[in-house]
Amino acid sequence: MKFIKLCVFVIWMIISMNTIAQQTLPKEKAPVNKKKEKSGNEKSITNDDQSSELSISAGIGIANYFGDLMEHNRFYSQSGFAFGAGASYAFANKFSARFDVGIQQVKAADSKNKGVQYIARNLSFKSNIVDIALGLDYYLLNIKKHGFTPYVSAGVGLMFFNPYANDVSGKKQNLRELGTEGQGLAGFPGMYSKTAVTIPVGFGLKIAASKNVSLHLEFNYRFTGTDYLDDVSYNGYVEKAVLDARNPLTSKFTYRGNEVPGGEPYPANLKLPRGNPKNKDGYYSTQIKIAYTIKMKPPPVKPPVPIPAVVTPTDRDGDSILDVFDRCPDTPGLTYLQGCPDKDADGIADMDDKCPDVVGFIRYQGCPVPDTDADGVNDELDKCPTEAGILHYLGCPVPDTDGDGLKDDVDVCPFIAGSAENKGCPIPVVEGAQLINTTVDSMTYLIYFDFERSNLLPDAFQILKRIVDILKADNSLYVIIAGHADTTGTDAVNMRLSAERANISRDYFQSYYINANRITTSFYGAERPVNIEQQWLNRRVEITLYRK
Repeated sequence: MKFIKLCVFVIWMIISMNTIAQQTLPKEKAPVNKKKEKSGNEKSITNDDQSSELSISAGIGIANYFGDLMEHNRFYSQSGFAFGAGASYAFANKFSARFDVGIQQVKAADSKNKGVQYIARNLSFKSNIVDIALGLDYYLLNIKKHGFTPYVSAGVGLMFFNPYANDVSGKKQNLRELGTEGQGLAGFPGMYSKTAVTIPVGFGLKIAASKNVSLHLEFNYRFTGTDYLDDVSYNGYVEKAVLDARNPLTSKFTYRGNEVPGGEPYPANLKLPRGNPKNKDGYYSTQIKIAYTIKMKPPPVKPPVPIPAVVTPTDRDGDSILDVFDRCPDTPGLTYLQGCPDKDADGIADMDDKCPDVVGFIRYQGCPVPDTDADGVNDELDKCPTEAGILHYLGCPVPDTDGDGLKDDVDVCPFIAGSAENKGCPIPVVEGAQLINTTVDSMTYLIYFDFERSNLLPDAFQILKRIVDILKADNSLYVIIAGHADTTGTDAVNMRLSAERANISRDYFQSYYINANRITTSFYGAERPVNIEQQWLNRRVEITLYRK
């Protein structure tokens, strides 16, 4: 019922203010000219409104409480102080967003109310409230035209409070920590929060005092989310013994009728009304404020972006590639070369090709692979690119490994110095009238292996057995075993295969008890190929007999 009366009062005030404002309109703004005013002046009003203003304000006034310790809606009785500060920003015509911070003191005492039950209860409280709120103002008139405007406001916020009372000696006592309605005891609710949500609603009158200064007369009511602003809510009393068991002070502030002459020490009837839990507490303030307005500069207007003229695309060389995408706009060319020609068809545009008439490679800037030493082996395959050689030796000159004056390609014993008369092999030694190596057809023997294999083939056993017989017949002969591989594998694999092939041949000789100090083993991987096209000739072991 209290809230209904308050709302009726607020509505009546808004209607009254609006009626007064309409009566003060200039006569020339009669209804006959309303259409003209809208069409001619509406734009100027909109542009000269509050949509670019920031205001800061400060106010002072009184605050009043609305709750269980007030009887019959006694407005403006038992007032406390009220201070406020805030800021508002007019973001649209007649609308402003606002932010407020307030400090208020509210109070009430049954001794100043009417009614026997309230005087007998004899409760009182005070509470200093700090609140913050965000809200919205709506202005009914344009203040720049009329010099004043009524307005209404609404928002949402938070409040921080802590009710207290003074005992008979005047000593301050915080009420929440006592638990006057059994809070915190078994079977009762816990302690209430000292923070609550608020919904501020109000109305006011804004009067322009100067270009940047205005005065505000403002009434603002806060609906709250708590019924303990006054520490009173429960409709009844808790037994005195239960309260005193925790703190003897609690019952003294739960019911204070004993402080009234002839008053009851503590209600015998615990169902007597102490508060009304159905209605939340509230408070309101009435303030006069002064506000200073800061004119916000509008953002700079960006110049319009010029629209480029439409240019018709052209194709001067007629190769179906537009000039804007054509690297050679005056010469017909190929699409994949961005419109440039390629005379030698090697995939390199003539403008980038250093040899435009000869097929070449990108890595050589369109030219063929070079042959620096002009030996017929291009540099990519030539292991001796600056020295003329032959393909058989990968572009290198034919070597003379044993230094006997015969090149390896004609030297039958390329690893042992010999004489030209004996095709590069040592001349057989004559003992008596017999040549000891008359059974030796050639001083160097070759055995071959399968691809990526190092096991001996049947043909190899025949050659190896023949060499064993020669070595057993003449203990002054020594043997060199050289392992080789083809050029198709990796260096590591080729070196392993050549070593395995040399070692298996050595092991064959030692199995026939040929002394190890008569055998020398070496392996070269793919370093010494004898034929690039026929790789099987490179998978070999060379076995050379010699005397020291």
